[in-house]
Amino acid sequence: MGKLPRAAWAAAACLMVLGGARAYAATIPGAAEQVLALVNQARAQAGLASLTMDPQLNQSAQSYSDYMASANFYAHDGPDGSTPLSRMNAAGFPGTGTWGENIAAGYSDAASVMQAWMASPGHRANILNSAFTQIGIGAAVNPNSQWKSYWTQDFGVRVGGNAPGGSASGSPTGSVPQPQPVPQAQSPVLTRLSPAQGTVGGLVALIGRNFGSTAGAVSFSGTTAQLRSWGDTRIEVQVPNGASTGAVYVQNAQGTSNGVNFTVVTNTIPAAQPPPPVPQATLIYPAAGNPGSRVTLYGRGFGTTAGQVLFNGVSGKVAYWYDTLIGVDIPAGATSGTVTVRTGGGTSNGVEFTVIPQGQPQTVQPAPAPQPRRNPSGGGGSAGGSSLPGRRRWWWGSNASKRVG
Repeated sequence: MGKLPRAAWAAAACLMVLGGARAYAATIPGAAEQVLALVNQARAQAGLASLTMDPQLNQSAQSYSDYMASANFYAHDGPDGSTPLSRMNAAGFPGTGTWGENIAAGYSDAASVMQAWMASPGHRANILNSAFTQIGIGAAVNPNSQWKSYWTQDFGVRVGGNAPGGSASGSPTGSVPQPQPVPQAQSPVLTRLSPAQGTVGGLVALIGRNFGSTAGAVSFSGTTAQLRSWGDTRIEVQVPNGASTGAVYVQNAQGTSNGVNFTVVTNTIPAAQPPPPVPQATLIYPAAGNPGSRVTLYGRGFGTTAGQVLFNGVSGKVAYWYDTLIGVDIPAGATSGTVTVRTGGGTSNGVEFTVIPQGQPQTVQPAPAPQPRRNPSGGGGSAGGSSLPGRRRWWWGSNASKRVG
């Protein structure tokens, strides 16, 4: 229900004490006159005489609207045991056997409540009853109650005298229906998020109620999200750029929901790894050999993952691979030319190599693969070394004083 303007809350208020708590109900200025005009308009269209506003029936109707608003209930029979007829009599109306009462709740103005009454056969029958000559109308509002606004119409026939009890012992014409209050739109309620954490751009479902059928807005800590779908109980959105960990809210024409926390997860981008170095070849030993024999290629930047060794474009079979040396067998079909190393870092420079045809002797032996060895001086530490042509052979161990050249 739309909120009534503050000016519509009358200064005259009804105060009741219920279970130790005070509940206030305020009359709605001008509402009775507006309803009366609409009632007589409907009666005129039906060829019926207009009803007259009766002060005693007005008192009965207004007091009962105040009572429903203050005590937060909705029924023809009051919690105090009162009935429509007893309230009319208590107000001093000299009723007869013909009387009636309409009530309604949850309507914000005279036009909407009259439309609802006229759409209900029982209520319409009371409004268009040709036997009635008098009417009393009450309207009260209590923003802290369930239905906010409460309306009453009391109908009767004034026949002389002013006896409080009268002889009104009959029943209402037609029926005295109890209209079902029309639920008014309520503020959205957000129950949970699925998932409750995620990254920017990820999809999130909002579960709850009273979102309505017309799309509103969803915000993540104040940043508006892009809507993917909208329903009364479920909304799907994308986590917006700039969103931070905090409360998520739903907004529609009825207001703003409660907040539910959402954790924005930041994707950690790993530091870029430097590209592998371009391998560099410095020496191949021996520099000539028969296909099938093994040679050792020296250099740096070969890496620890085997790549290819190309003999003038023909790949050889790798026997072992280290960052600074490679053992490879000369492939069949290799020809004299350059030998290159190809890795993830690229292709090395070439070193010259001569392929000796099968059947011709080799003048040099291939260098053996490097192997760990003990310090021959008995130092007890692990040692290793390599042999290069034309260079001094050396090794090292845990006992530095035992190093030899």
